Amino acid sequence: MPSPRAFACMAMILVGVISGYVTSGAKRPMTSLATASLFRRDHSSLNWCGAVQYSNQVTFVKGTWTVPSVSIPNGNLSTDQYWFYQWVGIDGVSPCEVLLQGGTGTTITNGTVGAFAWYEFYPAGPVYPNMSIHVGDVVYVSVEATSSKTGTICIDNLSTGESQTFNPVSQNGSLCQKTAEWIAEDPGITVQPFPSFSAFNLTSCKATTGSGSVITLDGAELWEMNQKGRRLCHAQVNSNSDLTVFNG
Repeated sequence: MPSPRAFACMAMILVGVISGYVTSGAKRPMTSLATASLFRRDHSSLNWCGAVQYSNQVTFVKGTWTVPSVSIPNGNLSTDQYWFYQWVGIDGVSPCEVLLQGGTGTTITNGTVGAFAWYEFYPAGPVYPNMSIHVGDVVYVSVEATSSKTGTICIDNLSTGESQTFNPVSQNGSLCQKTAEWIAEDPGITVQPFPSFSAFNLTSCKATTGSGSVITLDGAELWEMNQKGRRLCHAQVNSNSDLTVFNG
């Protein structure tokens, strides 16, 4: 049973601004929002996979998931570095290419699997807090737009009881607050080698607007990831708050 500290973000108790950066280990390439945005209409993307919901004045989005395991696909090189990200966020779909997001990542580097937390107010670079995350941990993440240029991101590791809150400020544009996302991603300006991964559920998927309206997964766009004629990732809505992300 995790300590009460684990539920700090879920209870919206702010625990202060954390300014720590990971200075060694995994580093996230910059997200290619332009690539994701180009495929809005036919739900196919080079790097996004999951659910996108459209609304007005989206202010808050949340989700809970188990950090998935990853492995090297058959026929791929063990010397390649593989990237896989799981996150919730606000905006990032064209023409609203400022993006407030936070979540977890899993990588394979020289055959070794790693996992970590991160957040980003794109187009600024990602921040890697000094937070312990492992494959199999259950995490709760919430992203709140406190204004068009400021946000609050909470990451709770429900398996360990660790909770951190971050308050990023955009120096490069404003949010439109038009979309909420629950996404698995192959990050990078150019796509990175993508690992195989265990299917995982995003649960408690909800968003809210400034007027207090609740946004669920009902009617959400489902995006699938396709590269070089192969589908690498797709998603399925199980209920209005539950989404499964599948390998392939």
